[in-house]
Amino acid sequence: MLIDDHFNPRPTDIIVATSPKCGTTWLRSLVFSIINRNSFDFNNHPLSKANPRDLVHFLEAHIRGDMSTVSIDGLLAPRLLSTHLPCSLFPKCMTDDFRLHLRRP
Repeated sequence: MLIDDHFNPRPTDIIVATSPKCGTTWLRSLVFSIINRNSFDFNNHPLSKANPRDLVHFLEAHIRGDMSTVSIDGLLAPRLLSTHLPCSLFPKCMTDDFRLHLRRP
């Protein structure tokens, strides 16, 4: 219920959804690098100075209202988010779109 109340998905959102302790931090850094591959060179890449947890926002922290996190509502598209929540807990509008993309050839 909290995700429905506190998260407004956008069509451009990219969500890294993983189980805990399965390489989430590594996957965050890979996805961040791919999304931003043309924005940075090796000399000033954000991953050389910051942890992937600081660059890819954790959806559960936003839902909890953790004051130490940046509000994801103000992030520019595409918003890159991470979560350990199962797909069944996401708003129906997100899971319906996801299932449609899976069925398309």
